[in-house]
Amino acid sequence: MTEKAVVFQNYNQELVKCIEVLKRKKQKIKLEIAQDEKNKEDIAAQIRGLQEKQEGMDTEISKKKITYAKINDTLEQSDLGLSKIIDSLQVLLNFAASKEGSD
Repeated sequence: MTEKAVVFQNYNQELVKCIEVLKRKKQKIKLEIAQDEKNKEDIAAQIRGLQEKQEGMDTEISKKKITYAKINDTLEQSDLGLSKIIDSLQVLLNFAASKEGSD
């Protein structure tokens, strides 16, 4: 073989090796991409699940706030009514005491 042929053959062998290395890297990256996409889909599913949970909790919180407000209003009205009853009883007691003293 001539010297040029030997050099050409060496370059050709190196080129083939480089191409094989690149093919392996390409395949590895392809697998990594597929795994990353699967992980991304899993995370998206988890996010959707958490968002649904959050929406459910928001609904429950809203219902409880409404119930809380109703109970608070009932307690305020009851307290107001009780104050009126106490005032009326005081007036009645004063009236009864004044009648008792006038006998």
